[in-house]
Amino acid sequence: MVRVVHTDAGHRGTVSNNAHIDIYPDGGSKAPSCLTKCIPYIYDLIPWDDCNHSRVEYLTSIDYQKFGVCQPVAYECENYASFLRGKCGNYENNSFQSYAFDFQLSSLLPVPVTEDVSKKNRQFYVKTSAEAPFCVHHYQIRLKSREHLVCNSLRISLLSKNYRVSVKVAKTDQTSMTALLTLDWKTLNNPVRFVSAIISNCASNCSNQIDLVLVDYMSNINKGSANTSHFEIIDKYLN
Repeated sequence: MVRVVHTDAGHRGTVSNNAHIDIYPDGGSKAPSCLTKCIPYIYDLIPWDDCNHSRVEYLTSIDYQKFGVCQPVAYECENYASFLRGKCGNYENNSFQSYAFDFQLSSLLPVPVTEDVSKKNRQFYVKTSAEAPFCVHHYQIRLKSREHLVCNSLRISLLSKNYRVSVKVAKTDQTSMTALLTLDWKTLNNPVRFVSAIISNCASNCSNQIDLVLVDYMSNINKGSANTSHFEIIDKYLN
């Protein structure tokens, strides 16, 4: 089983997925901690390359057991744009997820889920934060309707006991919408358990078409972890 982590794709590194599993943190380049290294119109200069190229050393040297339940779990997806739209998650089964940097994690953590050496050229994506431990809480948001949706996107608010966040969701097929919500570990030490959702009636023409909102916490490979809810169903309603 060969895994490759791409942090400088298209510069000193390669974009090509030639391994069994190719993992692209932040799409494979332009890491959050490197965005301010150079001004935009000279981002191809060496300091930028050095930052992204050496990023993998920092990502793979963290012991994630020391940082609660947040883990760098990457998900298989056709491309980074689809991943950012929330189209790829683990709600159906766990064969599409893998520890992003599992070869450096503590041996006490579960082994990676994906170990099928017969499959190659599989692309996995995960977002990271600028500072150690580089972990970002990922949530896949899914909206379901029994009718054909008449709008392409809308904005919803997700609420927990002490937290509220607004998310734009986009249409993925005739009856579904998705989004990826990411929250930095510095903002929230533990994952939020969302308990309700609000969609304003004036948000779009299809606000009343939504029958179900589902939120799936993606940043822990262990379904039984404390303070997590691997699969949350948030009831309608919405006004």
